[in-house]
Amino acid sequence: MADVLVVGRGAPGLAAAVEAAAAGATVRVLDAGTKVGGSSGMSAGVFSAAGTRVQRAAGVEESPDASPRTT
Repeated sequence: MADVLVVGRGAPGLAAAVEAAAAGATVRVLDAGTKVGGSSGMSAGVFSAAGTRVQRAAGVEESPDASPRTT
């Protein structure tokens, strides 16, 4: 029996499992894949963002609507 069931061993799932365990919960993690990482492992830790405050401060004008869609 577990207090928290996390589905997926990608970065979000593992982060949720760690936080739940740190809060005292008994955690179980399930994943259909054979390797840890899920889609996060395929991305090599890279993600994109558009219209952030860092970009605005650097003079980059971009919005999420104008950013290329990859999904």
